[in-house]
Amino acid sequence: MRPSAELIEVNRRLTAAMISNDRGALMELISGRVPAVFIGTDLGEWMTSRQALIEVHLEQGRQSPGGTWVSRGETQAWSDGNVGFVVDRMSARQDGLEVGVARLTRIFHLEGAQWRCVHEHVSFGEPNEEAFGVKVPTSLESLARFAASDQPDVSGVTDATGTVTIVFTDIEASTEMAERLGDRNWRRLIAWHSECVNAAATRTGGEVVKSQGDGFMLAFPAASSALDFALEIQRGASEGFGAEQVRVRIGVNAGDATRDRNDFFGHAVTVASRVAAKAAGGQVLVTELVVGLVSGVARFCFGPAMNLELKGLEGAYTARLLLSS
Repeated sequence: MRPSAELIEVNRRLTAAMISNDRGALMELISGRVPAVFIGTDLGEWMTSRQALIEVHLEQGRQSPGGTWVSRGETQAWSDGNVGFVVDRMSARQDGLEVGVARLTRIFHLEGAQWRCVHEHVSFGEPNEEAFGVKVPTSLESLARFAASDQPDVSGVTDATGTVTIVFTDIEASTEMAERLGDRNWRRLIAWHSECVNAAATRTGGEVVKSQGDGFMLAFPAASSALDFALEIQRGASEGFGAEQVRVRIGVNAGDATRDRNDFFGHAVTVASRVAAKAAGGQVLVTELVVGLVSGVARFCFGPAMNLELKGLEGAYTARLLLSS
């Protein structure tokens, strides 16, 4: 198998034809020689004919006024002889907001000089914990676990001493909120919140390291920038999403990411996530280490020191509430 830029372009044309309801282009790009198969996100979406595959694309376009699919720029395509496949993640957008991310797989067959789709599978992911009915860890726990496992490169957000300030955020009582709002409105709220987090991170010089659902892990080269970000998020969240009150809890810690990556991801990151879990909605809880890093910065005010016992960590940790400026 070898990478195929040609298949990436064919895949782009097929998606464009789906969005624009272009029946002629769909007829050209979907195989008529073999039984084309479409497997969608709904349990009933298992279709085994070229016409069914064309009609489902046309119906999706008709049922989504103001909506569209946009590749997240992660398309990969491979081919070997007359067979090839494409994998991608597609952003589902409604009225300009991302309301979900779908996984896309397409298999193509070279018929003469034309690649044509013979199989397509689209799905929205369901966490294994939910699918198999076991206790679902919080987004903060999951993010910390993934960070410890993946150890993402944060060298671009260290200060001159190698220190990185880590921020964890999530929405308080998000499970209950999602059940109350329903899938569609919850996805819209998450899309709004995600755009707020990414925009605030860009403005304050931070970087989103990991995200999962309503939870985010971010890294900043300066503790002051991390606190500016946290205050901006709380101001935006306090305005709410339409009539829905949104209460975000935030935890901030710092550590040296250059000396020992294992220790950094095993301790500093874990402390940040556990501190965030201790915060209530609308609060920013900051470790004493971070308070020390911004000592003398007049725009930051903190509450009295409090001793915390953090899940899975020995001893007591000191933290303070960041007060609104």
